[in-house]
Amino acid sequence: MRIGVVSDIHGNLAALEAVADALASAGVEAIVNLGDCVSGPLLPVETAHWLMRAGWPTIAGNHERQLLTLQAGGTGRSSSDRFAAARLDAAAWQWIATRLDAVEAPVICCGHTHLPIATRLEDDQLVLNPGSVGLQAFRETQGVPYVVEAGTPEARYAVLTCNGETWQATLHTVTYDFEAMARLAERHGAPDWAHALRTGHAPA
Repeated sequence: MRIGVVSDIHGNLAALEAVADALASAGVEAIVNLGDCVSGPLLPVETAHWLMRAGWPTIAGNHERQLLTLQAGGTGRSSSDRFAAARLDAAAWQWIATRLDAVEAPVICCGHTHLPIATRLEDDQLVLNPGSVGLQAFRETQGVPYVVEAGTPEARYAVLTCNGETWQATLHTVTYDFEAMARLAERHGAPDWAHALRTGHAPA
């Protein structure tokens, strides 16, 4: 069995399409999506509709929860969430609100950090973060400041393979037209995103 794993698309439809093509070529039997799908100054509603058509099992990331708080009348600290919330339609909102609950399994998949890693715990559980499909660097200024940088602009994903009872993970990158997405971010008033999309590094 081969399963594709994606996370942190952040409205980057060009990167998503490139990853989907790569996974199709890899012959995976299923694809799972770990959330943070649409927040960002790119193509939120278009990305939501693409994922709705794809029908991949998807969990809610922190940005989905923040979007639902905005929809309910709360205040959002993230300009990425506010950008997406202003553009989502009713179908996209309904899709965001209906995600899978977590289950126990030999493999634990997680996103959020945007950095790819596959490691095995003492109890032999495999922990996998596929890295980010759509944003390879960011700078967090709320709370304790920190910087995440993948170092290159390629989209990232992972493939899980099971031979018998043992799961293995391979981490992958695929190139896409990141310059087009960077220009779109600039047109939408997000030069920091444009820099990260082009370089894989957060702006100073």
